[in-house]
Amino acid sequence: MDKKNKQKTYSAHKKNLDNIKLLFSDDDFKKMLKEIRDRLEIYHGDFKENPESFKDWYEKIIKESDKISSSKEFRLKEREIIENLKSKEINKKEARKQTHILYEEMPINYLYFRVDFIIKKFNLPENYGKHIRDYLLLGKIDAPFKNYSLGPFSKKIPLSQYNHVPVTVYAKLIDKDLKEMKKSVNSFGEKFLQNYEPLKDIDRNTKLEESYKTREYSDESDSYKISLRELAEEHLRSSKKEKDVYETVRKLRILRNKRFKKNSEKS
Repeated sequence: MDKKNKQKTYSAHKKNLDNIKLLFSDDDFKKMLKEIRDRLEIYHGDFKENPESFKDWYEKIIKESDKISSSKEFRLKEREIIENLKSKEINKKEARKQTHILYEEMPINYLYFRVDFIIKKFNLPENYGKHIRDYLLLGKIDAPFKNYSLGPFSKKIPLSQYNHVPVTVYAKLIDKDLKEMKKSVNSFGEKFLQNYEPLKDIDRNTKLEESYKTREYSDESDSYKISLRELAEEHLRSSKKEKDVYETVRKLRILRNKRFKKNSEKS
């Protein structure tokens, strides 16, 4: 490609940072941010200059959230939603809506729920959430360095029991991103991800194995056992390869044990 026509590629961080700055300059975003800060009494200038004030504020909203969630009024509302759902006065969609509104009364939930709403409203990648919260709380402007992440991982399944690596992609990837993702996936799954190589003559060899297993037969009048030479002639096209018959069967057995029997104790 001509150097003059070659398009310059930028890092994921650069592109995300530019997009974040565009978002932070949006009037609707600014309005929503102000509403959140006013509701939660967030003064990010103070937090930025005095980390202790942020710590005090955070402890305060956690206590407020705990107080609300443990209150009699909150529990009655929560029980009412459950009972109305059971009696079919409301459907699941309405129950989720009412539960969301109820839980949003807790300051800590309000913070996370509103950031989630911003992500949906402005059609943003989910990995922007942390950076929006950092800007909201501390006035810090930054963006994701990658457009992908490993996960999500289920809390119900220990990492030691995974036999795959889930990957979440937030935006289109360039070749550099794909190389980095491949490296991350292979590194994380080094101990449990399989690496299957093509098997030479697999169809021929499995047919040979089946013939080897069933080479002895009998009926009311006679019995017969096919020799290795005969099997070699039929499947390997040479009676002189009789030793290869046994080797083929042996190697298939070893290969199966290696690939399929490692986790047999889980059955």
